[in-house]
Amino acid sequence: MNTFNKLAIPCAVFVLGSLWLKPATAEEIAQVCWLTDKGTLLRFSVTQTAPTHFTYTGIFDEGDGDSAQYAISGAVEIVSGGGLVGNFSGSKSTGSDFKTAIARVTIDPVTFAGSVELIRQKYNRQTMATTMDFRTNTLTRTNCP
Repeated sequence: MNTFNKLAIPCAVFVLGSLWLKPATAEEIAQVCWLTDKGTLLRFSVTQTAPTHFTYTGIFDEGDGDSAQYAISGAVEIVSGGGLVGNFSGSKSTGSDFKTAIARVTIDPVTFAGSVELIRQKYNRQTMATTMDFRTNTLTRTNCP
């Protein structure tokens, strides 16, 4: 067997195998925004990754007056009965503090209204104290800015 044949067969197997194993690409399907009853904005870029599964990334403006926003990511699933249930987590950092948040989101698939339960942890850089709080908010679909 000549050198070309010795290399051609393994190369062909590798190329065909990598094409077969190549994951399907997911595409952004929408940008979606909600306002909470406290006036904060959630903005997501939604990607469909399976027939009933969606991932998203985005921003969460806490409305606290500082210029930093939470960078967030999460996933949502269409559950039996047609509702949307998901979660997200995120963090933000300013000169005075560092905050993390985790949340559970429930969305009505017809009205796109919903609710969010959020646990937020805040580290104050000056006092080196950590505090935590729990919040619930309603979500109203709005146009993205």
